[in-house]
Amino acid sequence: ISYIKILLLLFVVKFIFQFVYGYFNIFDSFYHVNYVRFYSFPFLLVGLIKGILDFIVVAFITSIIVIIIKEYYKKLKPINVLWKKFWITKLYWKANLHYNKINKLLEKIFTKYGLSIQHSKICSKALINAELVGAYGHGLSRMKMYCDRIKKKVINPKPKIKIKKISQSISHIDANDSIGFVAADVAIKTLVKNTKKTGIGMVGVKNSGHYGLSSYFVEQAVKKNLMVWCFTNAPPAIAPYGAKKTLFGTNPICFGTPSGNKVPFILDTSVSMINRGKIRVAANLGHKIPLGVALDKNGKPTTNPIKALKGVQLPIAGFRGSGLAWMVDILSGVMTGANH
Repeated sequence: ISYIKILLLLFVVKFIFQFVYGYFNIFDSFYHVNYVRFYSFPFLLVGLIKGILDFIVVAFITSIIVIIIKEYYKKLKPINVLWKKFWITKLYWKANLHYNKINKLLEKIFTKYGLSIQHSKICSKALINAELVGAYGHGLSRMKMYCDRIKKKVINPKPKIKIKKISQSISHIDANDSIGFVAADVAIKTLVKNTKKTGIGMVGVKNSGHYGLSSYFVEQAVKKNLMVWCFTNAPPAIAPYGAKKTLFGTNPICFGTPSGNKVPFILDTSVSMINRGKIRVAANLGHKIPLGVALDKNGKPTTNPIKALKGVQLPIAGFRGSGLAWMVDILSGVMTGANH
């Protein structure tokens, strides 16, 4: 209301000056003295004030329009928020629909290959998680490998997993050649249970296999407010520093801890310059790999992923990477009674 009063006052003042300005125009027309408009000081002064008032009125009207729009937008804001939420929900629903379709398809494949429904669900979730976090080398591209290993009886689809209690804090698991996802799921749940009892826990696993991302399982324990180290050895793929023959696996190291906010700190890295899964993906897609991460079977640097798979991968940080690979082999192989 106060804005409208000011605007009315401005219009009244402008009308007065408009009237005076019009009077000078009539005087000019009556006497035909055109020079009065340009050289009469009162005429120029009135014209100047009129121009300023015109500018003020236009600016004031514009500001009132802006204020009205802002106020109107505030009222509409809840509607806009709801509209955005609707689209986000719609997109989430679509993504969730695709997730459910893929999840059911993977479960169906795993059950067809002899896994129980429960074990199929564990495997499916782990594979889809790898895709969602961008670790495609541990995602759906691995599906054929697991199926082939089941066919070849490298993986036991119906394992009888045994958990041996060493102490209140320590357990040793014989996974009976289970698919790695199932063994890792049992291991992390056992670890959480032991740690919650005594404040510290340790679990070793033997007779298991590839289980994808360590971080997927570590995160489950971190969500229980635990700090976790996770190691696993792997088949020979890395040459010791200065050599050209494989001896160590890519042997991932994973560490996770709560951070005080919603996002935990989790490091999941192999001790090779590039993980083997990425090389497999590059080979399937016909892409090159970076120079300096692998050697061919003759010990020469290569960017060809197929030659890299037949040759050797290089460790991170030179001899330090070789040392870390050896350390993981001792922890995950020697200490657990597994292959190393």
